[in-house]
Amino acid sequence: MVNFDSIKKHFQKKVFFIILVFLVFNTGIYSQNQKIVDSLETIYSKGNFDTHNQLQILRDLAIHHPNNKKALSYSEELIHLAKKLDSTNYLWSGYIQKGNAFREDGDFTKALKNYFKAAEIALEIKSNQKIGVTNITIADVYSVMGNHSNAIQYYQKSIEILRKENDSLDLAMVLYNTGDEYVNVKKYDTALKYFKESNLIYKKKNNLMGTAYNLGSLGMIHAEKGNYNLAKNNINQAIEILEKLSIYSPIVEFLGYISDIYKNQGDLETAFRYSHKSLEMAKKYKLKKQISDASLKLSKLYELDKNIPLSFKYYKNYITYRDSINNIESI
Repeated sequence: MVNFDSIKKHFQKKVFFIILVFLVFNTGIYSQNQKIVDSLETIYSKGNFDTHNQLQILRDLAIHHPNNKKALSYSEELIHLAKKLDSTNYLWSGYIQKGNAFREDGDFTKALKNYFKAAEIALEIKSNQKIGVTNITIADVYSVMGNHSNAIQYYQKSIEILRKENDSLDLAMVLYNTGDEYVNVKKYDTALKYFKESNLIYKKKNNLMGTAYNLGSLGMIHAEKGNYNLAKNNINQAIEILEKLSIYSPIVEFLGYISDIYKNQGDLETAFRYSHKSLEMAKKYKLKKQISDASLKLSKLYELDKNIPLSFKYYKNYITYRDSINNIESI
């Protein structure tokens, strides 16, 4: 049985926010994410727009920007302007994006604080769609923190609301995340049920990101059942799609899964190669939680290989990054 680390949700909310971007940009432009950001920043610096367009530009910059600090800055500016103009829809978006920036940076306390503010706004304007989406963001954070009961509670609330709204893409995402959460507690049959429903929607909508996530998660389940070749095939397909989309957080996770598969097949050399690749990518994109996870994985591999000095080195690295992230007690 493959002993996989818990799947982390911090990248999965991007499914929803990229769908939002499709309302403004077509798929071809989205694939050139940095060019979009550069273009938007140029437009914004010139200031030749009305206040409504300013709100939209700020929202899109907060959604798109690959730099968390800049995304946070734009989200705060969006919140300030939305309050000034009494725009509840953009105010909700501002708090969601601000929460995302904190979550990506590993500050779960501040992420939840902003998500709960967004939830208050959604309830105030009686938007079921926004209530459903906000519940997903809250559930995602609880999942990353390992709080299974709270995560499932908020996922189920969201599913119930979004089924009534007939919002298929948001529903597909929460179904996927719910299945992912059941994987975390090793309830694979239940997880499979949610993945299958999610995948049907993503395929119908030709959503590549959703398809990639489902392929990766299905691969993990196949690995748990000992179907290693099928598992590696599914996960490599997922990585190939995500590389084309330039989305790296899940790739880091999937590389770790492949490392676990090779470890369980007794091929430590290849397991080390995939784990190092996972850590290198996590460091390149400054993904604190994944750096911590990948360091722990390498520590365990080196311990298994009886290389205690290197095992200790990566364990210290794991501790350093783990302690930089707020734990569940602070929440």
